[in-house]
Amino acid sequence: MGFLIGVTYWPRRKGTNWWQDFDRGEVAEELAHIAALGCHAVRLPLLWSAAQPTADRLEHRVLDCLGDALDAAEEAGLRALVDLQVGLACGAFHFPDWAMDFPPAEPSVFQVVNGRAEARYQLRDPFEDEKLVNAQRRLFREVIGYYDEHPVVLGWSLGHELDRARPPRDPDAAAEWLDRRSIEIQEVAEEARLLWYADVSALTRSTGMRPNAVAEVLGALAMEVYPNLHPTAEHPLDEEVVRFTVALMRALAPDVPIWVVGCAVPTVPVPGDPGTMIWDLVDREMREVYFASETEQAEFVERVLEGLIADGVEGCWLGHYADFDEALWEDPPLDRCRRARTLGLVRRDGREKPAAESVRRISERLLSGELKPGQPERRLELDPEEYWREPERHLPRLCEEYREGGHG
Repeated sequence: MGFLIGVTYWPRRKGTNWWQDFDRGEVAEELAHIAALGCHAVRLPLLWSAAQPTADRLEHRVLDCLGDALDAAEEAGLRALVDLQVGLACGAFHFPDWAMDFPPAEPSVFQVVNGRAEARYQLRDPFEDEKLVNAQRRLFREVIGYYDEHPVVLGWSLGHELDRARPPRDPDAAAEWLDRRSIEIQEVAEEARLLWYADVSALTRSTGMRPNAVAEVLGALAMEVYPNLHPTAEHPLDEEVVRFTVALMRALAPDVPIWVVGCAVPTVPVPGDPGTMIWDLVDREMREVYFASETEQAEFVERVLEGLIADGVEGCWLGHYADFDEALWEDPPLDRCRRARTLGLVRRDGREKPAAESVRRISERLLSGELKPGQPERRLELDPEEYWREPERHLPRLCEEYREGGHG
């Protein structure tokens, strides 16, 4: 299959509301543009509240739209990862109202519930709550069972950072949940490729879904890595922390394929402006975040793709297809998460950024054989049990050792 280059697809004029206002012509046009950029694949986030408006009912109009999106991807020559039970997206967790827990509890991350900002409640336990588990089973079995044989389907994400929205009782509870859902899905789609998305915060907390459990059950790992938010980054465009995170995942769960399913830097809102620090909401705190110039973004894209190809990663999804239309900036989650507005390879008016040409060049070099997937030159060696006792202490130490050449 070779190295895959992809993007997460949100229509630039619709954003996270695209399933409720689906336009097949718009989707087909933009997916064709993605293919013309040199991309091989897309992520299609099927927002949970749109796909499953109540715990015991799926919205079949939305599922038909998913089929149309997959057909449009096929027409464009793209493969597709479909994100189910979408949690974290555009800087916020997205949940249906029926999945929220009562009595109230303060969430640790900004939430959007049925399209509105919500700070009063938290997600039910996604690993052990009976109502939620039954709803998950219905969603997974029906959608994957129906669409897994579609020729463009590359795989299915069963969740994105849900263990951060509502931590499991312990890592074993999360691993048991993953194993049971995998078995249930295999009953209706034996060959389905299943993934669990994590970000770097999963490597700094001792509770939650651990890479070794994911690797054992699913046979693959999938990570998002954003250097401007990475705790060990030396600067906001530090592609080395992306490669380090891959090396750390390999050390914690050896001998399985690794996908980087999100890696991007936001650009300044005005094309041509220099990069600058802008205050933004990260989780539930305001922080200064670096917004790159478009030239800096293009250089970062080229460097990070070259590095991940050399390290033998399966593929990399580069943030969003396009920046969001300014009309969407006043609505959740973009009203608070500024960086999510400009993570695209294409500007909000549809014109390509310089990073689009970087993707084309890398894609052409892959096609010609000039770039070939390799084997990592730098590796890490560690004791997983020791690492998980104090992950926040070990992470910066291991990153420094990786920068110095790794462990052979």
